[in-house]
Amino acid sequence: MATENKVNHSEKADEKVQAPQNEASGFETESQPLDPVTILQARLDSSRLKPESVRLLQRKVGNREIDRLLMRPVPSQSSKSIQRLLLYPYTLEGDRLEGPPQKITLADASYEKLIEYKKIWNEKQRGAPHRQWTFEEGDVEELDRLIAEQEASNKVGTVSCSEGEVKVARPTQVMKFGAITSCMAISLVLSDNTVISAHNGLFAQIPGGGIPQINQIAATYSNKAQPAQVIAVGDGQLWGTHIEAQGTPLVSEDTEAFKAYLNDQLHAPAEFNQNAEGSASISAGDHRRYVRE
Repeated sequence: MATENKVNHSEKADEKVQAPQNEASGFETESQPLDPVTILQARLDSSRLKPESVRLLQRKVGNREIDRLLMRPVPSQSSKSIQRLLLYPYTLEGDRLEGPPQKITLADASYEKLIEYKKIWNEKQRGAPHRQWTFEEGDVEELDRLIAEQEASNKVGTVSCSEGEVKVARPTQVMKFGAITSCMAISLVLSDNTVISAHNGLFAQIPGGGIPQINQIAATYSNKAQPAQVIAVGDGQLWGTHIEAQGTPLVSEDTEAFKAYLNDQLHAPAEFNQNAEGSASISAGDHRRYVRE
């Protein structure tokens, strides 16, 4: 069985994973290898990167990460929760084995396991072919509910905020973004040390950079806490000053304009921390600060 647990939406065991293609481009995927930069440039839609920026990203994260970023999102299913997450026997070579699957009871899973399952599902939405996992209708909604429930309790010391998510960390909780190689995470620290964060990914951008959602959540605290500090963490060479991928000017070109924009939008003094490699988090306690891991 594979050690890497990934997600499946009822795919057949003998199904082959094909390289990303752009039908209009005329690429011949079988006769010649494809340059990841060329493929990425051809596949981008609304957030079109400049060629030099694609190459910069390629050097930083490698071809394997480029391949992951190329994966197209597919529509998610939504309905009532019926909790039928299944893990099938699987070989290291990538073939599903015969035999009954293991049934996963989400209600019994730890926070770490719930986050792992949600990460698996997110990767599948971007086209990952991981076939040993099957998410049934309603599982994702149940995952979100259980994760939010645990994050709101005293059971979780570190809140995980992945690409495309907006999360809240209580004063005693760390806000962790995980790998932030090509991302831009915006965090608003309130006067009671609650943190509200939005983690923007190149292919998981939050509308408005997450600022409208952050302000909406902050408004629910307005009777007891006010905006105190903004902490931005990410790659300033890939994001514009209004939190748009490849917007102009880039954050790296005009950091002061970026901080001024955050100050104006979130009503608190802002700082920016360049982080193009590794993980990042916002510490817990009375003095919230950016931590590079």
